[in-house]
Amino acid sequence: MDDWRESLQAELLQEDLEDLYEHAPCGYLSLLPDGIVGRVNATFLQWTGFDREALVGRTRFLDLLSVGGRVFYETHFQPLLRMQGYVREIAFEVTRRDGERLSVLVNAAQRTYPTAGVITRVTVFDATDRRRYERELLAARQRAEESAQARTDLISMISHDVRAPLSAIMTAIALLEKAGPSPQQARYI
Repeated sequence: MDDWRESLQAELLQEDLEDLYEHAPCGYLSLLPDGIVGRVNATFLQWTGFDREALVGRTRFLDLLSVGGRVFYETHFQPLLRMQGYVREIAFEVTRRDGERLSVLVNAAQRTYPTAGVITRVTVFDATDRRRYERELLAARQRAEESAQARTDLISMISHDVRAPLSAIMTAIALLEKAGPSPQQARYI
């Protein structure tokens, strides 16, 4: 058993780092100082449907975002990134090659290279399932609140509808008792 484990560990150590980068469960991009994509992994390309040649050296990451995402990127994301050197879990929508939108969470960190300047490393997580789950939770919460309100309304209505006739019956009984009922009427009361 130990030989098998040692053999497996040796194979894992020899695994190509480039393969790990290319086929990671998240998208990786390296952005040049002007925001142009300098490097991108296969996972991101697969999610978005773009060819490597269409992005690398030609496209800014900003241009892949929805219109609202572009505004947020320029007004909040970039200033925060410049100020602290990193940004964690910012939600964006990336526009895929086919025009569809992909909900993502973005982490970014800057690194300064002596020859290239500031390079931004971006990690992109597919948040499609997370967004769907959040929408389902909100819908379930809304249904529960509507159900609770309907239950409250029903109890209030029933309370009123039962209380009014019961009050009339109690008043009639009180009047009958004051009138001095016959023995048979007293039994009915």
